[in-house]
Amino acid sequence: MMHVKTRYYKKVGGAFSKAYGFVAPRTLYLIFFILSIFLAVACEKELTHYPEIVAYHAESKNLDVATSDSVGKFNVKVKTFVASHPDATQDPLYPEIQKNIKANLLRLSLTINDEWDGDTTVHY
Repeated sequence: MMHVKTRYYKKVGGAFSKAYGFVAPRTLYLIFFILSIFLAVACEKELTHYPEIVAYHAESKNLDVATSDSVGKFNVKVKTFVASHPDATQDPLYPEIQKNIKANLLRLSLTINDEWDGDTTVHY
């Protein structure tokens, strides 16, 4: 039987150990874990509401009693605010405002006057 001499990094195992034979895999896992904690803390965003968005949300709940023209003006008002404050679209209330606007902007109301003034004559 022939004895083959092996190096230390082959005993540790895997291609990862061959490339980084001087660092034990446990140490690399620990470094990865610590870096992931720092990244998670750095990516966490504090939730703050714009006072205008809160007011627009309260106003959008009452759009069902407003006229179509008023809903259109409210839509322009919200779009103007969002254009000047683009991060307001990240507010959790913003999708609800848009949903309320769309629901009431596409509303069609017809009024039919069933009281006729006089006789109706149809000529053939």
